This record gives sequence, C-alpha cells and structure tokens, in this order.
Amino acid sequence: MSYRRFYLSLPPFLAILLALISSPTATALPQVLNHQGRIAVDGVNFQGEGQFKFALVNGEGTLVWSNAEIFEQAPNAAVPLTVSKGLYSVLLGDTTLLNMNEIPATLFSEHRHLSLRVWFNDGTNGFQQITPDQRFAMAPFAVVAEQAKTAVDFSGVLSGDVTGSQGTTSISDETVTAKTLNGFDQLTPLTGGLSTSDTILSAFARLQGNALLNAPLDSPSFTGTVQLPQGTTTVAPMRLASGANLTTPVLGAVEFDGTNLYLTNNSASPTRKTLAFTDSAQSVNLSQINAAPVLPVLAWGENGSGQTTVPSLSNVSTVAAAESHSLALLNNGTLVTWGNGPAIPSGLDSVVAIAAGSSHNIAVRDDGTVVAWGGDTYGQATVPIGITNATHAAAGEKHSLILHATGEVTAWGDNSFGQITVPSAATSNVTAIAAGYDHSLALKSDGMVVAWGRNEAGQTEVPEGLNDVIAIGAGAFHSLAVKSDGTVVAWGWDNGGQSSVPAGLTGVTKVVAGYIFSAALKSDGTIVAWGSNTDGQLTIPSSATQVTQLAAGASHILALRADLIPAQLARLDQDNVFTGKVGIKRVPATHALEVEGNASKTTATNWLANSDRRIKTDITTLSGALEIIDQVRLVDFRYTEDYRKTHPSIGDGRYLNVIAKEFQQVFPDHVSESGEFLSDGSPILQVDTYPLTIYSAAAVQELHRENQELKQRLSNQETRLRKLEEMMENR
Repeated sequence: MSYRRFYLSLPPFLAILLALISSPTATALPQVLNHQGRIAVDGVNFQGEGQFKFALVNGEGTLVWSNAEIFEQAPNAAVPLTVSKGLYSVLLGDTTLLNMNEIPATLFSEHRHLSLRVWFNDGTNGFQQITPDQRFAMAPFAVVAEQAKTAVDFSGVLSGDVTGSQGTTSISDETVTAKTLNGFDQLTPLTGGLSTSDTILSAFARLQGNALLNAPLDSPSFTGTVQLPQGTTTVAPMRLASGANLTTPVLGAVEFDGTNLYLTNNSASPTRKTLAFTDSAQSVNLSQINAAPVLPVLAWGENGSGQTTVPSLSNVSTVAAAESHSLALLNNGTLVTWGNGPAIPSGLDSVVAIAAGSSHNIAVRDDGTVVAWGGDTYGQATVPIGITNATHAAAGEKHSLILHATGEVTAWGDNSFGQITVPSAATSNVTAIAAGYDHSLALKSDGMVVAWGRNEAGQTEVPEGLNDVIAIGAGAFHSLAVKSDGTVVAWGWDNGGQSSVPAGLTGVTKVVAGYIFSAALKSDGTIVAWGSNTDGQLTIPSSATQVTQLAAGASHILALRADLIPAQLARLDQDNVFTGKVGIKRVPATHALEVEGNASKTTATNWLANSDRRIKTDITTLSGALEIIDQVRLVDFRYTEDYRKTHPSIGDGRYLNVIAKEFQQVFPDHVSESGEFLSDGSPILQVDTYPLTIYSAAAVQELHRENQELKQRLSNQETRLRKLEEMMENR
C-alpha cells in the first residue's frame, strides 16, 4: 500500500462565536469555536466521512483542551464529520456532537496564545497529525463591562481615546497610530530593533521585507524582496531555529541534515537536490555523484508513426503508450505527445495520472476530475458526468476505466463484450486497474484479481488459486499478474509466446503488455521482455537501466529512467578511461564512441591505430587490388525523409558512400549492425570503409608496378628502334 499524505487547508483566521448565555458576566468568554478546513489525501480532495481529533495548545505547546480525554498526547476518541469535496466544518466545544467536550469559560483569559491541533483518519491509513498547528486570531470582546448598553441608553461622559457625543462617537486616526507598544512586550518579546517607546507608525517604518505591506514572509500578500545582512565568521545572516527538523523532504523546502544542505522539488515525490557541502564533507567519490539522465525516456519497437522517436524531455513523471503514439506526463502536470495521436487539449494541466488507448487518451487531474480526448466512435472519450475523485485510469481499444479514491471502478465506451459492465466484485476495495483491447482487470486490496469482458482467448479466466497479487497488466488478448514474491503469472492468448513467462523470472515489480508481447520491470531497474519480436520490441537497449516506469503500445515499449542515475564524469586534470560506451548527441549502441553528425579535428591527420609489426602475425601482401576495388560501387545519394526525422543533424543534401549490402559482398567483415532499426524492425547496417583506403593504395601500387614495366618495355623498344635507324643509315 502506498504511503498517503494528508493536507489540511485552513481559512486565514478562526472565527470565535460568542455562546448565547442567559446571564452574561464580566468573565464570560467564547465557548464555541466555528472551525472550517480542507482535507486532501495524496493531493485529492477527500470525500466521505472522516474521523477527526481536535486539541488547543498554548504558546509552550502544552495541550490545554481537547475534544476527549488525552491519551499519549492525543485525544482518545474521535469526532465523525462529513467531508464534501475536501471541505468540512465543526463547532468546537459543541457538546451535542459525538465525543466533543465543552470549552472552559476561563480558557482564553488564562492563555493569551492558543493554536488548534488536528488529527485525521481517512479510514485506511490511521490517524495522522496535521502540521503545522493553526494559531487563533481572536476578535475583541468585552470582558469587564458588567452590562453593555446601546448608544441610545448611554449617558456617561466620553473621555480618553473616544471622543464625540452620544451616538456619534469616534476614534481619530492620529490617536490609533500614535499609540506606543508599551505592554506589548508582555505578550511577545519585541524583535527587529523595536522598543516599547515605538508607536505603530514607527514600528512599521522599522520593519524590513515587503516595501508596501511589510508582511511576514509566509503571508500570501508578501511581494517584496528579502535582503539578508552580511554574515560574519561566527554569525550567519539566516539560521535555522534551535531544534528545527528539516531532515524529511518537503516540496520547496531548504533542508539541512547536519552535514549537507539541500533543495527539494517535484511535488509528486519530493526529491532532494544537493545545494552545497559543509566543511565536514571533505571529498566526494565520483562514483557517488548522480545526475539526471540525458534521455529520461527510452523507446523502441515499431516506429512507423514516429511513436518511438522521443522528443527532448526532462522532469518526466510517468509515460503511457498507445497503438501509434506515446504520452509523457511531466512533473508540472502538463503532457507531451509524439507519434500519430490526438493533439493534447489546450490548457490541460494539473494532471497526476494518464492512460492511452488505441486512439484515445485519458488524464486524471489533481482535483479528481477526468479529461479524455481522441477517438470517440464508441463513446470511449466521453467522460461520465460527476467524477470528482478519480486517482488512476486505464484505456482499452474502445473503452475506458477509472479508479476512484473510494476503491470503486467506473467504465464507459464500447460494451460489445461486457468490458464496461463492472462486476460486483470490482465495486469496492480496488487498488489497481488495467485494460486490454476488449477486456478489463481489477486488483483488490486482498491480492485477488477480477477480470471481465471478452474471453475468446481465455484472457478473463483468472487462474484458479491466484492470490497475493501486487500488480496487474493487460495485453490485447492476454493478462498478467505479479505476485508478492516477484514471480509473474500470465493467461490468455499465447500465439507469439506472450503468455509464456520465461522460466526463473523473479524480482518483478510491474508488468505491461502489447499486442503480442509482454514486458516486466524488475526491482533492480532492468527489463525482461518475451513474446513476438517482429518490430524489435524485445530488443531492449543497453541504456535501459535504472528504469522506474514501463508502458507498452501495440508494438513498442517506453521506459522511464530514474530522476537521478550515476553520472558519467571525466576529470579534466586526469587521463580518462571510459569503461562503457560513449555517445555524443546519441545513445551508443555498438561502439565505444558514437557520434551523431560530423566529427572534426583541428589538424589534417587521421585517427591513429596500433600497427606495430611486433603485434601482427600471418602477414600477407595484398594482390588483385584493382579487381577488388572494381567490384565496389561508389554512389552519390540522399538520405530518406524518415531517416532525417530521426537524425535532425543530417541535412537534405547529397552524400558520397557505398551501399552496405553490396559492400558486404566484397568486404564481409567490415559490415555490421548499427544498433538502430527501421520501422519494420530490421537492423540498419553500417560500413567500415577503411578497406577502401588500403585497397586503393594497393591498387595504386599495382598500377605503379605496371607503369614501371610499361616504361621499361617502352625504353627497350626505343633502344631497338635507334639501333635499326643506325643500321639503315650505314647501308
């Protein structure tokens, strides 16, 4: 079960309502407090009945009132309240409520500073304390007057700060702003250079921060710039309060764990980013340095529509794959799509979960609402009205599913095979959902799997005895389940071996499936795939390591790598030896160094290679070079448009080279696979044209020898000719 966070949103103040009593006295104080708040679980507004505990704490943090008896620093009983779209309201001290104690009449006179502390239980995760405590902002009320009279009945003489006649009393602005802070220090020690002789106006003048409102930093109206004074060798301009605990990642927080200083980001999963090191961190091993992957999303398999041509991405939260397009959800709640799919609706943001069907997409927003778009022939993109607590989505070929925060499932779209007729077993306690072409799956909190819809291949016939399941996946006509021991169970169509789980496969945490293949993500971040490889979908890239998410389309796979992976670092002050493959503007697949585009040098020399006589054996002299060179066809050509799309650095010009398959007939050892594939899954071949250089040189040598022989023969002919001429002259 995933860890759930509760978020409490409060109004800017807690209104204090005077209780109606029959005989008011000089010490009568508020005994009923009207409190309103907002509760969200995992960022989704809570809906239903929640259990609450309330307590009032004084300035020293001591509990001075609670709704029930205190046990281990918390009330021992809860107040049930109805929460609608995250909102709830309660009268604290109203003894007509279950488990609600009254508030003592002397509480506010005895404690000048009071804060409200709240505990909440959603019925699943137990009680959790909501932090921070919320301080009261009390409205003034009379505590001395024996009897309050109206201005009509008042006949006394006005004096002091209040002036005017009966019914027209007033207090001048100058009177208020000229009041000193004398006595205020008894409530809160004066700071910031303020003293008891300061007036309200002079106090505002001394405050620093917001130039317009002088608001505190945590005020919603703060718009100024904070300027810190210069620190000294012993005093820092900004320090943490004594005992402050910032060791738990919180979105947007600056953290200090006693050694390192961090910044955190990523609302979905707060992640620490090291900001600096303290003096205690003397050195850092290069092997311990992590960085964001250059290509956070990897894609392979069929690319006929560009679905595996991933655009430049960063800060990716999750991915989804359809038949001919792909989706990525970014940490900021927006989407990116590529391939041949429907355009993302304008203004769609605040997305927390996505799913992709054959031709339609589904997005769940952080307020629990659902947006769907794309193909809608069967109503699969027409979201039912009233969904406000969705948490996850799944999409089939022509139908859609969403999972509610309450554990219920809602389905819509095509129902030709009963795929949207949710069985009673899947109407509660569901924790995960999946959709095949025409069938649906649900995982229950007890580890059982429920399946319904099309069953021609047995895809909804859950194996007898299958239990203790932690994850599910659905292909076109087959189904998958991961058990708590890391093993995988598959059933349904097996024409390509997609339901034949590899023997010995363990350590699996997630599974996905396409039309005729399956893939599993292991706990070590590696991938195992099986079934049909007609489009190269089982050919997993070597860079597919430290993977956190998988998605499968009809014939392609997407893999999301971890936010941080071990960085490939080189120190400029040392010789560098890379033990892996290095790619410049591309992911290396075959060779130690691979370059996308041109590579150049500042000197007119070639790359060097070891060629010492002492490291060679079985040496033979080349012969017949002219005949061999004559077999090689040299061509002038242009690259195809599809190839240029996947290699933007290649211009639409004419190039010189050879044809790999023809070259292979002459130099078979110098043609190999490049590690890239065409849309039909066949490998792209590459050539090493270095043999042309050597054989061209050998051919020149052969021509030179033949030329020398011809010269010698010509010289001999000339000698004989001169002798004949001399003989003719002497006759």
